[in-house]
Amino acid sequence: MNTTTIYCKNRLIYLCTLPKWEWGDDFSYDWIEIWNRNWSYMNQNALDWWHEKLCEGKKISVIGGSDNHKSKEFQILSTPVTHVYVNSLNKYNILEGFKKGNVFITSIDGPLIEMRTDNNILGESTEDGKVSITLSNFSKDDKMKLLSDLGEEKCINLLDEKKIELEFCRSNQKFIRAEVCRYRAKVKKYEKVLITNPIYFK
Repeated sequence: MNTTTIYCKNRLIYLCTLPKWEWGDDFSYDWIEIWNRNWSYMNQNALDWWHEKLCEGKKISVIGGSDNHKSKEFQILSTPVTHVYVNSLNKYNILEGFKKGNVFITSIDGPLIEMRTDNNILGESTEDGKVSITLSNFSKDDKMKLLSDLGEEKCINLLDEKKIELEFCRSNQKFIRAEVCRYRAKVKKYEKVLITNPIYFK
């Protein structure tokens, strides 16, 4: 069993024991949730686990979840927001977009991103050599990172612009994905405000 200490407003509330997952992960996923409500260490643990699986060569689509079971400070619905590329608003198309990983996740005030090659979008595998990225709706001093199985490919400190456009040229990476972090004065630290599914390279 794992023992976790739970804090609330700097006061120790209780200790809880959480069962450890012991069934392994050698099975297929339609998709998994890596971000629930405000950014937390649990979300970071899920993100780290997912990135590790990507580096092992697995293709796992991720989404965010904003369910809220009781009223707590700083917790509202649409935190986070899951954006999905679809041709129509038919529920089956939306679920298929989740499954394919044609998705990026943001905080409710987060940036918007378009990330594609000539022939493919997020969640898809490509033979194209160049990825085009357009980021908008960001805040000054946000930090954008491009990440692959080889590590951090690029880090950009965002300035007072309406949008930025950049290109990533592949070499021998398995995938490329993007994250954006923003400083939150309420919690006095940087938190994720955007995570994309990868574009995979054949």
